Amino acid sequence: MATRNFVPRKDGEGSIGKSRKHWGAAYIDKIFVKTVEVLGGGTENDAQPATVGWVKQGFSKLLSSGLTAAGLTCNIAANGYIKLGRLFGGLIIQWGESTVPINRFTVNRNQKVGNLEITFPITFPNYVFTVVNNAAGVHTQGAWIVNNASALSVKTKGFVSQMSIPQDVVFIDNGGNEWGVIGTYIAIGY
Repeated sequence: MATRNFVPRKDGEGSIGKSRKHWGAAYIDKIFVKTVEVLGGGTENDAQPATVGWVKQGFSKLLSSGLTAAGLTCNIAANGYIKLGRLFGGLIIQWGESTVPINRFTVNRNQKVGNLEITFPITFPNYVFTVVNNAAGVHTQGAWIVNNASALSVKTKGFVSQMSIPQDVVFIDNGGNEWGVIGTYIAIGY
C-alpha cells in the first residue's frame, strides 16, 4: 500500500523533485522546513511537528519532574551530595575535602596528630551509617607516610577529621599554614 505523502507510486506520481506532485508538499517537506525555522531562531510548540530539540526538551522536563517527585536531588561539586529520596528509603551519599592544615597538628606519642571539624554539605536528617576518611597526600619534605586517617565524633552535621603522621616528618609551609595532610571523605546515611 503506497502512502502518497511518503512513498512515490510506481507510476511516478509524487516523484521527488516535482513541486506539483504530492511528494514535494509532503509532511517530510514540512518537517525539513520546521527544522530550518527552529535552527534559524523560530520557536517550537506542541502544535508543530516534533524536532529532536523539542523531544529532548520534553524528555528532560519529564525526567526532571519524575526524579523530583521521587525526592532525588544532588549537588555535584568538590563538597557535594546525592539524596536518593523516597525511592531508595531516603539514602544520602555525601563527599568532600577533609584536609587538616599544619597549624592543627601537635605531637602526641611520637606522632604528629591533627584534627579539624568538618561540616557536611547538608545535614543528614536521621542517621549516619558510616564516614570513610582518607589521606590523599601530604605537603612534606621527602617521602610521606600517613599512619592514620580517621573520622571521629561522627554526627548528622559533620565529623572530626583526624590525621596522624610520624613525628619526624617535616611539613612544607606555603606561608599560610593551610597546607598539611590532604584528605577526602565519603559519608552515607539517611
